[in-house]
Amino acid sequence: MYPWTLHHRLFVALLLPVTVLLVSLSLTIGGHYRDDLLARYQHSRDLSLRSTAQVLSQPNINSNAQAAWLQSALSEDALRYICLLDADGQVLMEAGQSQVALPSAARLQLLKSGQHTFIVDGGHQDLTSLPNGRWLVLTSTQQFIRLAFYERLTTYISMSLLLLLVLAGLLHILLKRTLMPLNSFADALSQPDDISPDIYRTAQRIWPELVATLTHYYLQQKLH
Repeated sequence: MYPWTLHHRLFVALLLPVTVLLVSLSLTIGGHYRDDLLARYQHSRDLSLRSTAQVLSQPNINSNAQAAWLQSALSEDALRYICLLDADGQVLMEAGQSQVALPSAARLQLLKSGQHTFIVDGGHQDLTSLPNGRWLVLTSTQQFIRLAFYERLTTYISMSLLLLLVLAGLLHILLKRTLMPLNSFADALSQPDDISPDIYRTAQRIWPELVATLTHYYLQQKLH
């Protein structure tokens, strides 16, 4: 079994808190980034719904202009499908694709005029009433949020691990140089009569208590 030396104990004791700190920092920053993505997602949905409803509510807009506006609204990353329904739930025009079922006529009749939001598989479905009993329906997905979050989290963790490797290398070199006099003193204790004053004084400056304990221990072993 590989010996668990003082160098290894100090190395782990100093590096473990740094590791926990870096991982916690990565998760915390990643969580704030996810919250920011969700806030932008909510704002984008609200803005798309209000702006599209305002345009489609204009009395003098023709069907071609309406279709062009619906298509342009799909430029938002989260928006996957947008359509215009009549009072009976029939699609008047649409843009995009979605496997989420549209509200039925019975469900539309139960809704009061205004804006409504339903949670669907992987996202949200936003509805708002328009003049003449029409309904505007926007279906959005949170898939891009998950992808962006995990991509950014992976970047944070990778940078933390890289920084941790650099710190581990520097810590290893520092401990090796710092503990070298102690190691020399410990090796020389196998023949205590041959320990030079320089080795003893150098080791004692680094860790006097340890040097005194080791000296006492080996003297006791010699007496017995």
